[in-house]
Amino acid sequence: MTNNKHFIFNLLFVVLLFLSCSTQSGYYVKSFFFDGVTNPNVIIIQDTSDVIIKDTIFVDNKKNELNVSPILGSIHPPFEQRKCFECHDEKNRTKGKLPQRVLCFSCHDGYNKMYEVTHGPVDFGLCTACHNPHKTGQKKLLYSVQQDLCLQCHVIDDVLVNGFHAKIADQSCINCHNPHGGQNRRFLKKEACLQCHPKTIEKKQFIHGPVASGECGLCHKPHNSKESNLLVITGNKLCLNCHNVDIIYSKEYHIKKKKQNCLECHDPHGSNQSFLIINTSG
Repeated sequence: MTNNKHFIFNLLFVVLLFLSCSTQSGYYVKSFFFDGVTNPNVIIIQDTSDVIIKDTIFVDNKKNELNVSPILGSIHPPFEQRKCFECHDEKNRTKGKLPQRVLCFSCHDGYNKMYEVTHGPVDFGLCTACHNPHKTGQKKLLYSVQQDLCLQCHVIDDVLVNGFHAKIADQSCINCHNPHGGQNRRFLKKEACLQCHPKTIEKKQFIHGPVASGECGLCHKPHNSKESNLLVITGNKLCLNCHNVDIIYSKEYHIKKKKQNCLECHDPHGSNQSFLIINTSG
């Protein structure tokens, strides 16, 4: 009887080994005899990082009360919903199911089309050079919002050659530059100039079109100029780059023979008077 038990046990052991050669078959046999066998059809995502989106409680000493404030962070929706195969190849989970340029723009279409000039990584679809495809402790799935992200590609010595960067200290580059693209080669944001020159349009009811749209470069050179106030050119020639001379002098108050200076009456940035008339009342 003892020999029979050994024979049956050995037979079962051999069968187990044989069936274990197939992942799926091995699972069915092993799970019949043992608990806790991992199902190969179940995708297990091991996340060793801390939970990013959560609340933190702090005490407001002035009001003597508790406040709940969300910690900054972001999670890619497919990752949060465990829809891994929206991005990953089912047969090789370390690969994307499509080339990255096609994959990212299948959901985020437009970032490579909406700008006159596009940032190189965006143009090539290298989104993960700046964004984590799963989650980060920063907004927009960025690895960082500080200079260190940009300086992975841009050399700090080249950046500081530009006099405008001499006093940036630890300011984030994206305070002034759009990281995806823009209407100019430097991807300057509309509000970039106004961060240092806020009084230009402060408390002004009427704003000159180029100023309102952030196109300061139409009149000013951003780095250096032979003209005062970093102007491209001075005098009426600058204004007449955009404004039609025949329409201007069709108005009775514009007298051509007197060669009036536009800036004697008009503020080039903004005014509380219509037609950007300078407030002579003070």
